[in-house]
Amino acid sequence: MKNNSSKSILLMLIIIYGCTTVYQPRSYTGGYDEVRLGEDEFQVTFYGNGYTSPETVRNYLLFRCAELVVQNGFQYFLVIEDNSYVKKSTVQSGGRARAKTDYLGNTTIRTSPTRTNQISKSRGVVTIKMLHEKLPGYELQIRDANSLLKYLEPHIKRGKSVNEEQQKVM
Repeated sequence: MKNNSSKSILLMLIIIYGCTTVYQPRSYTGGYDEVRLGEDEFQVTFYGNGYTSPETVRNYLLFRCAELVVQNGFQYFLVIEDNSYVKKSTVQSGGRARAKTDYLGNTTIRTSPTRTNQISKSRGVVTIKMLHEKLPGYELQIRDANSLLKYLEPHIKRGKSVNEEQQKVM
């Protein structure tokens, strides 16, 4: 019995882990997108789903900011506006009815109660200013993009690329 319950718990953890948002461009399961606001400014958003922790959303958001900074030839960035939030919703599930008929034709109906689940979806939304050098007076708020990429890389769970999926088919 104990072995079966351990297997069940492990299976549930694998399923839940598999449902978390991975680091990827935005899709139906979440991901990042950005809007260029100026030569040195972006609004960056990361959409988590109900299985993605606010900490993971924040890490992915900052990782994407750092990538954009490096891709655009800058070294540092400053978050000038943070509109991140957690959206909470309630979903009801369950409430199934089962009918069983015996050999005499008698039907028994059993119902299960509905369940109410709270779902929290984190969304990270920041506006960043990219910089070539640190601004005096803002040393504590300015982030070094390359250092941040190196620090966060081990925590980034990436989705499969299109090339990986194509190679599996072949």
